[in-house]
Amino acid sequence: MVIGKPRISEEGEDILISAAITNRPVGVDMPENLWFKVSNYYLDGVTDRSDAFLVAMLPVAMALGDDLEIKGTVSSRLFFGLREYQRILQTWWPKLFVIVNLKCTKTANGTRANWPTSVGSTFSGGVDSFYTLHRHRATNEVLPEYRLTHCMTINGFDNDIDLEHTGLFQVLRETYEPMLRSQGIKFVELQTNMQQFRLAAMARENLHLTFGMPLAAAAMVLGNLFARFYIPASHQYDHLVPDGSHPMLDHLLSTESLQIIHDGASASRVEKTIAIAGWHDTHSRLRVCFRGARYNPEQGVFENCGTCEKCLRTMIPLEVAGFLARFSTFPIALARKNIRRIRYLSSSSRSFAIENLYFSWQGERWDLVADLTYVVIRGKLFSILLHPLFRMLPKKIRVWVKDKWS
Repeated sequence: MVIGKPRISEEGEDILISAAITNRPVGVDMPENLWFKVSNYYLDGVTDRSDAFLVAMLPVAMALGDDLEIKGTVSSRLFFGLREYQRILQTWWPKLFVIVNLKCTKTANGTRANWPTSVGSTFSGGVDSFYTLHRHRATNEVLPEYRLTHCMTINGFDNDIDLEHTGLFQVLRETYEPMLRSQGIKFVELQTNMQQFRLAAMARENLHLTFGMPLAAAAMVLGNLFARFYIPASHQYDHLVPDGSHPMLDHLLSTESLQIIHDGASASRVEKTIAIAGWHDTHSRLRVCFRGARYNPEQGVFENCGTCEKCLRTMIPLEVAGFLARFSTFPIALARKNIRRIRYLSSSSRSFAIENLYFSWQGERWDLVADLTYVVIRGKLFSILLHPLFRMLPKKIRVWVKDKWS
């Protein structure tokens, strides 16, 4: 595939940054152009470099086994880092990703008189992103050059896609922008069609294997604005598993002027949850639901389902620590029957359950200890005894079962 030279144009009150994707593989249904869009307020922060397009398209090319040619300027540090990045992905998932050749018109070392100074982070309203915000807001970050100045939500990256402007991201802006403004932080919405390319090359269930690259690509669009950009960690250092955002991977996406930082892996999920639980702003704004937190306009809060694995993962430590009643984002009570029905199908999800088990033990919540012990052991037995048979089922059935059991 060939990535054309980026084009920058105005589109109403937005700036459109796009590049043609040509020589697409035969039989693969993907758009003709990859594009990003931000408010024209950030015009000076937009770069004409091809870094964002290369990072966004690399996992697509690796999944398809198709070489990439970039008709534009790419950071030499990034170009070098992507060599190792590809080797790691291919080592972790050899059946899904192929190392491809990269060719670009020009590399640049990033030397210039005026370096960017702003600090950004992705922000979804979940535990990980709230923890990074809490950790690096001005009241807590002692180093001025590492204090957050911007939080970015990405429209067109994951389940929160609203490119038709039905209102979801307007609600997100109305919910989070005043809170961030009170902290001296700007809210940035970036729109993109990256997900359409990813779905053309990968099964939806495998998208998480490369999710760090679209996050970094979004930051690179504003390469003249950001000096540092945090990607909130999902796992703690002592429970690391191969994943699409990882301490071994994210730093390899840095350029000479933009440092990509994998943030928060020193804290467990329980520690993060408790760290933000005392912050009033999280009580009506925390979004963690696998099924998508819904906005309740009458109450003015996001409401999580309270029954999926991710909701329960968050509710348990809040309950043990005595904070759950403060969170209007969980409108239903923590129910033991919901905990006991969860099937932990992966080592990743079981690691979170084990963290909650230990925390419940420390809090002498023996009811939760019993329930979590039961589901952890059952999940482990499933992985040992039944998982090989499960893998033999048709793909559509496996996806359906995982959805029902999550």
